[in-house]
Amino acid sequence: MFEDISLSIFLQGSPEILRGVSVNPYVNKYTPPFEEFEIDRCILPQGETVVFPAVPGPSIFLVTVGEGTMNTGLPKGHVVTEGDVLFAAANTEISVTSASELNLYRTGVNSKFFQAS
Repeated sequence: MFEDISLSIFLQGSPEILRGVSVNPYVNKYTPPFEEFEIDRCILPQGETVVFPAVPGPSIFLVTVGEGTMNTGLPKGHVVTEGDVLFAAANTEISVTSASELNLYRTGVNSKFFQAS
């Protein structure tokens, strides 16, 4: 359903289609040409783990398909399922392990904003 997704950004009446850049085998990053936000799309096969590195700003995660466990380095992870929305504080590394195929999105302040500072 989300395999061939792209992000459309409307600039002065015409859309710019962002195809994303592969960050690793499971994550594509979509960085629009403005500082408000960026989005990571993760399609994680069953039994796999991916790490979202810490970023300088807060993040929001949205789980759209499947079930898994998110961990911030604490002894016990948090089980997540389709429809869950989670907040991650700035400078927090998040690891995700899938119990089934897991599709999720992470959004936060565009990394260009922190590079300009």
